[in-house]
Amino acid sequence: MKIIVCMKQVPAGTNVEIDPETGAMKRLSSATRTNPYDLFALETALLLKEKMGGTVTVLTMGPAQAESMMKDAYACGADEAVILSDRKFAGSDVLSTSYTLRQGIQVLGGADLIICGRQCFLSSTFPLKKRRNSLFSARDFPCLQRALCIPAHEGVLHSVAFPLEDQ
Repeated sequence: MKIIVCMKQVPAGTNVEIDPETGAMKRLSSATRTNPYDLFALETALLLKEKMGGTVTVLTMGPAQAESMMKDAYACGADEAVILSDRKFAGSDVLSTSYTLRQGIQVLGGADLIICGRQCFLSSTFPLKKRRNSLFSARDFPCLQRALCIPAHEGVLHSVAFPLEDQ
């Protein structure tokens, strides 16, 4: 099974600088950490890999400082890490980021399963339905949303638990 996990770096604290001209966050001016929801996604992927075999590739879009996050993903057990980085990506909104990640997934040859964290607190103002569907809007990949757990046994994925309310 080929699993891709999309991850993102976020500010480590509340002291975030904003560029007054562009309105974009100055990512290089503050300490960063891995989005906590993405760590859950990575853990899920690694557990599935352990139970079903296959590979886990971590994918992110961001500046070169994302390399530390990718090294951490390797240390956790990811097989491959890919950083999509270009100055043209600076200030990207959720839809353009999703488009870039989708293109990266296609270049990597697709996946049997793509796992993303629930959301990033930086994008929590973006309409919920659009945020969830933006990566898969072109219907290039099957999409499973809001899963709480994905049990696997003897190489087969089984029923999936979903939250009852929008949590």
